[in-house]
Amino acid sequence: MGSVTPLIAIIEQLKKQGREVAVLFVGTSRGPERRVIAHCGYRFVSIASGKLRKYVSIHNVFTPFGVAIGCIQSLLLVWKEKPDIILTAGSFVAVPVAWAGKILHVPVLVHQQDIHKGLANRLMERYASKITVTFQETLHEFENTKTVWTGNPVRPILLEARAHDAISRFSLSAQKKTLLVVGGGTGSVWINHFISDHINKILEHCQVIHVTGQGKEEYHGDVPDYHVYEFLEYNDMALAYAVSDAVVCRAGLSTITELSQLSKPAIVIPMPESHQEDNAAYLWQKKAAVVLDQNDVSWEKFSKALEKVLINQQDRLELSKAISDLTPKDATEKATLVVEEMLGLVDAQ
Repeated sequence: MGSVTPLIAIIEQLKKQGREVAVLFVGTSRGPERRVIAHCGYRFVSIASGKLRKYVSIHNVFTPFGVAIGCIQSLLLVWKEKPDIILTAGSFVAVPVAWAGKILHVPVLVHQQDIHKGLANRLMERYASKITVTFQETLHEFENTKTVWTGNPVRPILLEARAHDAISRFSLSAQKKTLLVVGGGTGSVWINHFISDHINKILEHCQVIHVTGQGKEEYHGDVPDYHVYEFLEYNDMALAYAVSDAVVCRAGLSTITELSQLSKPAIVIPMPESHQEDNAAYLWQKKAAVVLDQNDVSWEKFSKALEKVLINQQDRLELSKAISDLTPKDATEKATLVVEEMLGLVDAQ
């Protein structure tokens, strides 16, 4: 779902600036982003998709067929809709759409969120008219003549939410610290289990808002100060961020960007054997979060991390400043300007 968030942020910024925008999102039929897009009121079309896994899997046998069908569907869709521009932030379902855009002479903007480019963006780089990147360190991985460092766009509502509104929304105590636990758009079974197993110890220090993820088992019972939700719409998620004193999360770039924009101390547990490990390593290098290895987490290690992000004021201040410095605060405006330049709405800088 993280690949959708920066695109919605750009659309909302265009509207905020008075631009008339008609939007069509293309995704997969079972993608978690579908609910978010529907809540925003945008049109949605699903196409076939294939994902090339780095490990041996029977699913890799069927990938070429999914890609071929997706290419045909994308070509017909782009020809029918005649879009002015195609925006993508690195999902595999976007590869055939970007290819169709190149074939039919529609400008394509590819946004690179993670610290290192993934396979989807490697494939789409040749189709891109422009490429935007979250981190300055990533610029060298793409063709420099069409790559721009913008940072990662965030939705305006994230910065507008207020803690006092969240207290009533989630029935929280204004006198207690709040820990937000979130496992990404699809949730994290491992994080859910770990928090549930140790919730009584955690509640000795704070109250907890726990977003388990769509379709994941809910861990609630009748535990006071433990507020569990399968899913939060983005306006509620913004409130949860606003009221939180610290966050436990995966290392998806949309989440990291939100933490950076809000200067939130965080315990980051990357998904093993994924691009998130590179993102988490970057955070660790910058001393911008407490990074834990899922395969090596004990209650003792988590407890020490919790003390740093929630209790020790000096540690909290240092982590807050370090993560705040990670990404530009005007990323949404910069990325939106690139789109306006591509559409000929403003002169190129």
